[in-house]
Amino acid sequence: MLENDTETLSIIPIVGLVGLGKTALARLIFHDQGEGWNLDLRIWIDLNRKFDLKNIAADIISQANGTKEGPSEINTNIQIHENLQLLKDRLQKTLHDKRCLIVLDDLCSIDKSQLDELKEMLRRTNKWIKVLVTTSSEITAELMHTFPPYKLFPLSEDDCWEIFSEKAFGDGGIVNSCLKKIGKQIVKRCDGIPSLAHFLGSVVHNQVMDVWLAARDEPICKLESTYSMKVKVFSSLNQIYYDMPSALKLCFLYLSVFPKGSIIDKEKLIRQWIALDIIGSKHGTLPSYVQAEMYIQDLLSIHFLQVRKTHSVNGMEVSTSPTTLYMHNFVHEFARHVACNDIIILDDKEMNDNAKELSFQYALLTHYKGQSTLCSALLTRARALHFLNAEAIKLHREAFELLRHLRVLNLSGSCIEEIPASIGHLKHLRYLDISGLKVQILPSSMSTLINLEALDLSNTSLKELPSFIGSLEKLKYLNLQGCDILQNLPATLGHLQTLEHLRVSCRYDIGELADSLCNLQDLRFIDLSSCTELPQLPCSFGNLMKLEDLNLSSCFNLKQLPESFGNLYFLRSLNMSSCYELEQLPGSFCNLVKLEVLILRRCHRLQNLPPSFGNIENLRILDLTGCEALHVSVGMLTTNLEYLNLQQCLKLPTRPNCLNNFTGLKFLNLSQCIPTIDCLQSLGYLFNLEYLNLSQNPLVIPLSFVRLQKLHTLDLTGCALEHPSHSLPQMFLDIIHKMTGLKFLLTKDPMIVACLPPYIRCSVRIDENWHLATDELVIPDLTRGSRGLTIAERANLKNRPELRFLKLEWTNTSHPAVHGIDEDLGEEVMEKLQPHQSLEHFELVGYSGFAWPTWMMNNMVTLLPNVVRLHLLCLGNCKDLPPLGQLINLRHLHIEDMPNLVNLGMGLSGGTQPFKKLLHLKLENLLNLEELPILLLTNNGNQQFLFPALEELSVLSCPNLMFKPSLPKCQKYGIKDSNMILSCGEPLGPWSSPSPANIMITGCRISSSWLQWLESLQTIEKIVIDACVGDDGEAVTSFKLLGVKCTQESSSRKIPNEKRNQSSSGTRILNELTTQDDAYMNTRHVVDVDSSGWQSSGEPSLISLQQNPVTTGLGTSIIRKLFPKFNTSLGQSVERITSSAVSMPSLETPPTSRQLSRSKMPAQIPRVRSLSLSLKQVQKATRRFSPALKLSESGSWEVYKGILPNNQIVAVRRAKKGCDRAAEVHKKVQLLTAINHWSLVRSLCFIDKGNQFIMISEYVPNGSLRQHLDGQHQKILDLDQRISIAIDVAIALTYLHLCAGETLILGSGGGGAPVS
Repeated sequence: MLENDTETLSIIPIVGLVGLGKTALARLIFHDQGEGWNLDLRIWIDLNRKFDLKNIAADIISQANGTKEGPSEINTNIQIHENLQLLKDRLQKTLHDKRCLIVLDDLCSIDKSQLDELKEMLRRTNKWIKVLVTTSSEITAELMHTFPPYKLFPLSEDDCWEIFSEKAFGDGGIVNSCLKKIGKQIVKRCDGIPSLAHFLGSVVHNQVMDVWLAARDEPICKLESTYSMKVKVFSSLNQIYYDMPSALKLCFLYLSVFPKGSIIDKEKLIRQWIALDIIGSKHGTLPSYVQAEMYIQDLLSIHFLQVRKTHSVNGMEVSTSPTTLYMHNFVHEFARHVACNDIIILDDKEMNDNAKELSFQYALLTHYKGQSTLCSALLTRARALHFLNAEAIKLHREAFELLRHLRVLNLSGSCIEEIPASIGHLKHLRYLDISGLKVQILPSSMSTLINLEALDLSNTSLKELPSFIGSLEKLKYLNLQGCDILQNLPATLGHLQTLEHLRVSCRYDIGELADSLCNLQDLRFIDLSSCTELPQLPCSFGNLMKLEDLNLSSCFNLKQLPESFGNLYFLRSLNMSSCYELEQLPGSFCNLVKLEVLILRRCHRLQNLPPSFGNIENLRILDLTGCEALHVSVGMLTTNLEYLNLQQCLKLPTRPNCLNNFTGLKFLNLSQCIPTIDCLQSLGYLFNLEYLNLSQNPLVIPLSFVRLQKLHTLDLTGCALEHPSHSLPQMFLDIIHKMTGLKFLLTKDPMIVACLPPYIRCSVRIDENWHLATDELVIPDLTRGSRGLTIAERANLKNRPELRFLKLEWTNTSHPAVHGIDEDLGEEVMEKLQPHQSLEHFELVGYSGFAWPTWMMNNMVTLLPNVVRLHLLCLGNCKDLPPLGQLINLRHLHIEDMPNLVNLGMGLSGGTQPFKKLLHLKLENLLNLEELPILLLTNNGNQQFLFPALEELSVLSCPNLMFKPSLPKCQKYGIKDSNMILSCGEPLGPWSSPSPANIMITGCRISSSWLQWLESLQTIEKIVIDACVGDDGEAVTSFKLLGVKCTQESSSRKIPNEKRNQSSSGTRILNELTTQDDAYMNTRHVVDVDSSGWQSSGEPSLISLQQNPVTTGLGTSIIRKLFPKFNTSLGQSVERITSSAVSMPSLETPPTSRQLSRSKMPAQIPRVRSLSLSLKQVQKATRRFSPALKLSESGSWEVYKGILPNNQIVAVRRAKKGCDRAAEVHKKVQLLTAINHWSLVRSLCFIDKGNQFIMISEYVPNGSLRQHLDGQHQKILDLDQRISIAIDVAIALTYLHLCAGETLILGSGGGGAPVS
């Protein structure tokens, strides 16, 4: 604020709950004499929640003039004081050309016209005036600020203890241990409020034990009156309360009926307010629901209510679930204080005491035991009755007969199993909550509750919904969430013509919705989330034209929306996250012109948005996270967006300046999207951006980022420097320092962390997600000791229903004593990490316990019913699996690196149809797993297939594994280094199984029966066979399989013609041997000459591709792949062909794509310093050869990314155990390390120790030549660029032949023709 000289007026509000120290902070700033202030005037105006513009102007003038005119001159001059214009003119004259700081303490006005006039009055004074405003109102802060408001939050418990102990114990001295223990309990009561800690510390100072106990247990108001302290902690709250309108006071008083710490459902609270008739409108014109919403906002603005963060970012709600609220404990105690004459809290003893003649409006019945008739005189006039912790209560059949005034009845805090028939006497009852009870039948007497407006039956044991439900004609709210055994929805449900709010979520057996549901034309909200078996909505769903909020999240089988969906004209929020089968949206979708929130997270099969998607101009929030197949152009989105999440949108075309028009964006996530430099440059125009996620991308921060002055969080997790060096570029550091609003730069890079200024933090604690909460959570560095227990307790996963993705990463410690762990508590930690049942993706990495937690062993059908994807990795001590067959919605299963796993007996169990929805099964590095049956014996003695819906099977490095009696039939196979897999006959599966179309086999022995089956396939589209042998020991290749006669001798001398019409189905043979490592394209075209024949990025180089025996004979195909418009054969010139059979990929060339010109660098460049590393250092650089850093794998080598202590990134090749080629490579290493050419990857170091042979070379982060030729980077290489690359390759080969000093043999060692 001080550095800003461009604004005429700079205003920054300090906002927060009463008692947090807003005034104290403002005083510290006001009296600060630090550098840069240079102030002529400091003026403090104490408004005391009273707004009078004349008094404000007069006070400023008086303080500014000081002794010149006397502080009272303005006030005594009635002519000036009563004329606002004269005051404004005098104020302008007084402050002219003065550098002034003004503090307006305790401003409370929410009148926009008043605040605008105040700002205009101050703006006219001079060009350098800074204003601090303290306020408890978020609305006031929003209306006043020119800088983002500074929000104060409650202190930590440690900070509160420091304040309390200083007041309670004084300076130093020995502290009584007993008093200290009580003091800690008192501090917990403070709940982060410094003024309360100060007050309670003053109460107990130099006092006896009884006073300490009173400070811990007695109400604050009683402490104030008993000890008559000078400071009244409730005074500020009292002022706010007495300024409230009368109806709002009643609404606040009712909040006292909720127990301390309660989570309050906003929708239920509004329904209770309405049921009690305490909602009023100033002019009687607003609907009660709308007025209640306004009261909620009023209470939120003054922090009397607060929003419990769930799935939101920067305070923007991106979930359609009802907002949950809570009261701060300090405010709750104040509410109980002011409502003392309206509410009674009764326990078992007081319920039986009828001596009192008082009556109360609201009653809370707690800890009641035994049978009750509820006939206490204290309850006869009650209008609301709540039960809390009344687990042992038993209600008499006539329990409700005398409670005829009840309008609100909440039985959810009891454990009754039967609703008393006397409930029918409650003729005025409007709100009934029996959620969570084991009630199986609703009494017929409920049919007489004709005034009932809200009915909550969620999570009950109801078997059926009675038909009389249709007779409750005034019902507006019905909650059936989680009624798992509810067998049907009666047709009479369609009679509820006034119904506005319907929740039918977590109903796993709903196969269809009745058409009668579409008759409820007053519906505003429908929640159908987690109806996992629902395939479609009724065709007439568009009849619900008043619908505003629709939740279809986790409807796993929902395949399409009806065309009538576009009729939902008033729809504002739509959540379709985790609709895994959804492939397209209807054309009418673009008619939803009022849509503001659209969540499509993890819709993996969604391919396109409707062409006119940009017509939805009111769209503020769009979340496309994980839409991997979606072809989305930023140009088709409305520029009015405030929240845009494109994480893992792998097919996102990024054009230059593609985001510069989205100036309203506050949140942007481009994680794992590999944005271009031009795209990043355009982000500098997003002046309102507050949160930016660039994680898992190359680290590039353009200069334009200095304009992002509102950005408070920048996520660079997993970003690597494009050009590693010993230090960060100075420009990067300058940009970060100039981003003045930045508070969090999230990274684990030690070089970046070391250079950050102290006010920028590099991490966020699990319990500190006030500024960012999503439905995904990764908990790293879990330990098996007390620290792990602390993390598990803070995470509180069981009570986080918003979580959909959870990854638990354990530290790799071989023994508990490592890292100071005294006791192995790993299994106890794991037990406390039980997630909520809404979890969908679960990854468990590095868990070293011997036993599984009970929540994974017992009844996963109900504890984890929604798990769709499960990944178990590096579980070194587990000898079996939990009953994974109980995961009824499991679609993806990946089990990796479990050396002690021998059989899957327990893991295959669970229900009558285990794994009936499993689509993808991946088994990796299970060295001792021997057998996996694919047939299951049913109870009636029949056999059924274990994986009936399987689409893809991957088996990697499982040398002893056999499927019995054969492999399961599926569409895609990936089998590698697993000899026993293919020893049986052809795959088996149900008739509905897809036909095999894609097969990749590497490093295996293929039986003759399997070869015969492969030759008989007519549906094959793609097949790759590499480093495989048959029963006779001879090499088997894809070409031999298709009848191509290739020998080593002929392949070195000529290139045979491509086989035409390879199969009737158009079979394509591709040489895809390794994985890809995406990154930026640049002008360096690299050929790796290490004798493995692999590039650093993990793809085969052009040279190795031509020399590999698997690809011998494909010379023509390679050339056609490089130059698809030309036909080339040996000894002929290149001629253009006109055949339409060869065409370029259908990719769009960006208008400003950069030309890849040949480098001007000389052949010899200064030597890159070789490295000298130990095996231990290499293990540390690769995190002990972590699978997460693995780039690729060939027949002989495994390639990893390594990060050295100086942050240099290298490629680490480790020879596989027992590889005979290591000795041959060893002979060539010295020659390789001597090579230093701009087009060649440089070998830097080698290690040959014991059975470990490791080569270290330069890391190439730009992807392989193959990726660029195939267009995988969304930029097409034109003919000139391809020729340029070919020339660079030729220069590299020439250097190797003529300049390297001795003959170098290039090849794969497999007998292919050498290039020398």
